[in-house]
Amino acid sequence: MIQKYIVADKGKELKLKGDCKTRWSSLEAMIERFLFVRCAIKKALYDLKIENMWNDEYVKIAEVLLATLKPVKLTVQNLSSKDSKTECQDNNDIENECVEVKELSLQQRLILSIAESTKECTPYSDKN
Repeated sequence: MIQKYIVADKGKELKLKGDCKTRWSSLEAMIERFLFVRCAIKKALYDLKIENMWNDEYVKIAEVLLATLKPVKLTVQNLSSKDSKTECQDNNDIENECVEVKELSLQQRLILSIAESTKECTPYSDKN
């Protein structure tokens, strides 16, 4: 039932995503998809005459959670990317401290990445 509203609103079928305990980023993907198709979900609940299950406060919580999880996801992606090569060297203060070898340090790249993503992480509107 929900797909007809998703197709009408987004122009294509989009499945809802579920959380998976073995994939750390699945919660972020699930919340993002929920927010993206929330109008269709709300319309389906109304048609099923269970619109009382909808709570706008929960949507606000989901938006905050997504804004919190996005930078974490980007950080992990940056840390695990092939371009993120590090070289370990001995240090008197910290044994085997890893330092970034690239032109930009890992810290600088993460800051830039998070700054760029937060520009995109505005609360979802019904137009998304």
